Amino acid sequence: MIKVRILKGMTFAGTAAALVPALSGCTADAQETEVGIGTENNTEAIAGSGAINLHGFSLSYQSTSGGDEFVRVGEKMKVNVDFQNVVMLLGYRDSAATAAINGDPSKLKAIPKITYTKADGSTYDVSLQPVAWRQGASNITVGESQEFIIPKGVKKVAVEITAEYQTTGPQKVDLLASGGVQRDFVVFGAFAPNKLALFDTVGADRRTRVLEGGGAVKGAKLTVSVTDWRLDTIVDRLTLDTRIGDQQSGSRFGPSIVPANGTVEYEVEAVISTDSGATYRPLNLSKVMKPDVFARADGFRFAVQAETGIPANATGVKIAFHVKAFLQVPNFFPGQIMNARYAPGQRILLKDVWDNNNRQDYQLPVSDP
Repeated sequence: MIKVRILKGMTFAGTAAALVPALSGCTADAQETEVGIGTENNTEAIAGSGAINLHGFSLSYQSTSGGDEFVRVGEKMKVNVDFQNVVMLLGYRDSAATAAINGDPSKLKAIPKITYTKADGSTYDVSLQPVAWRQGASNITVGESQEFIIPKGVKKVAVEITAEYQTTGPQKVDLLASGGVQRDFVVFGAFAPNKLALFDTVGADRRTRVLEGGGAVKGAKLTVSVTDWRLDTIVDRLTLDTRIGDQQSGSRFGPSIVPANGTVEYEVEAVISTDSGATYRPLNLSKVMKPDVFARADGFRFAVQAETGIPANATGVKIAFHVKAFLQVPNFFPGQIMNARYAPGQRILLKDVWDNNNRQDYQLPVSDP
């Protein structure tokens, strides 16, 4: 088995995560919007509908059809904005704009522009009609765009809001890029029939999802991705004793003695079978910081993953993980750590556990192309 060392500090929190595989795949023509007929093995069957919402200086995605946190090929989408929010962003660029608009939505056009990045890296833009202003909850004026559908072969979408208004003459401003707003959203399904199997958590429960729908496809590729929170759950991270001694700390209330902690370091092994468990081989997992589909505030998080081919004669995929959690003691100077429990630089095994679905291994179906 192949090991990958993963360093993890003391602070952690969680959400689903994955890395989009850099796989080859077919792309759609530049202006193609048709997404094909959904089957159990592609995203069109599970895409549903969603909205990209602008709040303050942040864009966020939300499913409107009971789906999960991922945008998919074939998804029906809208862009929603708050009128006062748009005016605020505009005011940072043009101080005369606020007075000119004077709280009147009829004096402001907010035009969403969608930039699609295809699987081959090429891009093209689609401008929508101006949002339709209406009174929302609590008499807040909101704007909703026309519906658009994520085309085939698209691996990323970016949203821009162009403001058109009048001051001394016609004005036109792109608000989001100029305001430093993160505008990109990863799209799953661009590389079909290649799939991504995500091993993450919901609360304290472990879950396994093939993000593009269905299972692995014979003759295609499968990316296996395991999130940091999944590793925390496997070893029961909160029960690990990371205290290495005591240290002095200064605060507004004066000096005090506080616990000194080391860091947790993971070693992860994985094995996979494509013949329903008759034989197994190792997966070479790699650590990836800031995977594309983590929440934007979670840049410190990581996932471990490996890409593998699924043979044309595969009968069923089974996967198991072996996780070791070590306490890594820093190299401290004499006297820096009081009541030291370990020597400087020492590495102590805290937990050694398998994540193998109660010895049944995690199973994924396989299907013909």
